[in-house]
Amino acid sequence: MATGEYSTRVEWLEHRNRVLEAVTAIASLMAANHDIDMVLDRITALTRDLTNSDMAYISLNDAKETFIQYSTGVQTEGYRHIRMPLGTGVLGKAAIGRGTVQTADYLIDPSIIHLDNIDEIVRTEGVRAILGVPIRVHGALHGALLLANRTPGVFSPTIVDTVTTIAHHTAVALDQSRRFRAVSATLAGLRESFDDSAERLQALQTVVDLDALLSESLAQRRGLDHFAHTAAKALGSDLAILDAQGELAARGSIHGEPELPAFASELGRQAFISGRPAIRDRITATAATSNSEHLGSVIVFDPVPEQLLPRVTRTAVFLGILLLFERTQRGEERQRDQALIDDLLQRRKLTPSGAQRLEALLHTGPLSVAVLRTVGDSRTQLDRKTRDSLSFSAERHGIDGRRFLSVEHHDHICILLPAQESEDILRSFISAMKSAAADVQCALGGRVDHATDFAQAHAIALTAMSALRALGHTNRIYRADDLGSLGIILAAQNADPHAYTPLSEIQALIDYDVAHGTELTRTAWLYSENHENIKITAGMLVVHENTVRQRLVRISELLGSNWQGSPRFLDIRLGLRIWALKTT
Repeated sequence: MATGEYSTRVEWLEHRNRVLEAVTAIASLMAANHDIDMVLDRITALTRDLTNSDMAYISLNDAKETFIQYSTGVQTEGYRHIRMPLGTGVLGKAAIGRGTVQTADYLIDPSIIHLDNIDEIVRTEGVRAILGVPIRVHGALHGALLLANRTPGVFSPTIVDTVTTIAHHTAVALDQSRRFRAVSATLAGLRESFDDSAERLQALQTVVDLDALLSESLAQRRGLDHFAHTAAKALGSDLAILDAQGELAARGSIHGEPELPAFASELGRQAFISGRPAIRDRITATAATSNSEHLGSVIVFDPVPEQLLPRVTRTAVFLGILLLFERTQRGEERQRDQALIDDLLQRRKLTPSGAQRLEALLHTGPLSVAVLRTVGDSRTQLDRKTRDSLSFSAERHGIDGRRFLSVEHHDHICILLPAQESEDILRSFISAMKSAAADVQCALGGRVDHATDFAQAHAIALTAMSALRALGHTNRIYRADDLGSLGIILAAQNADPHAYTPLSEIQALIDYDVAHGTELTRTAWLYSENHENIKITAGMLVVHENTVRQRLVRISELLGSNWQGSPRFLDIRLGLRIWALKTT
């Protein structure tokens, strides 16, 4: 979706938030009501409101025609009850599913198949611009969701995207209503006949109950774990939910937590490709999909009987809706946090929503800025594994998502988290990533008490990261203030590997130690760090003081008799410290 249609990123994010709220409202209506007429009337009203259009309406198809069934903003009876052959006009073209259809000025558009009587109705209503998006249910066309304005013009990509999103959920509402009516009609017939179909009656009633439970779970918006628990309880079986990559995303347990078999991911993929549940070794898998995209899989730890497979399939349908909701919500949160980081770095005045987010982060005290990189990747991404590891590590220390922030920024991940718990959280994160066979580099910058502190704290963290990259260390935390001026030297070296390095001042010692198996470099380092105190140096090396004196003579021969003299000693000492950092 293009943000250029709005003057600020915040206006665009606010619009996307309204779309998310509208989709949630539709899901809540679906959960609370089986009155499809009321739900679709509400959808037209929400669509018109979100797009600021003159009118919105839903058309439904029969064998040869499409007709307006639900509308808002229409003024004339003729337009409100238009029926037209499939393929004619915008309404008819959208209803046969040839993608999104729009016209900037209907009556003079030569690409539209016109009918005189329909043109007269359109002229009377005063309609000029029309947009139509097909409504598909399991690949079958059922109609279209349309907008119309009484002034000519092209509908923006944002409006097209908004209507497309709502059309998808309109299809879900139509599908749920169709299934509910079919099941209800069957139940009514079974109750009237009251024959030997008691078992089937119970199975159908279970499907209705399952729909009610899962719809309620969606409406409560309590996340994937709650949904998995609800689904397990409704199905009467332990289950697991896998993401599109086949990774475990949530568990629903009523008896225990059975081990997830190695072939579970493959079985979920098989269910997606075949379009029906797959069963293997007492495991049943079904896929959650959206159009041709595999969103995830439901893995049930039981071989589900044929007559009960619709229950598992329905669970996967609701899982798909939930995953689409979560994807939209995560996208909005990432855009919001990214906008906040950009504003803080550029020292711009924060938007009201950005100021509110920063205030929530600072609510319990000062923050620390950390930067992360995944070793070996050309671009570090905040993928599911990294995001989940960060969230889990924060939760282990009592920090929820409202109290920390993580976004991708150029070649690293930027994190804002409570200063007091920052090192503990990052250690847990590094440990989790290491267990997942991923090496990371992590640097902590300055402290943030106010918005104006962030840019400098972030710059300090980047300097520490550059120093860390020059040293080549992984899976440890570096604080910028631990390195001091040495961090600046290492950062410059990382930027230009051919630049001067103080290591060149002690290269003779390093080479000698390699050739002879001695410890002259370590002796020189401890000697300089302990203010040239031979006794302390000998104690740390666990050797006699005379041994230290003999080594100092050899060091002087290799580095020159003035190696302890100013100003050269400063460069040598910096070289010794870099050597120590690289080797410890």
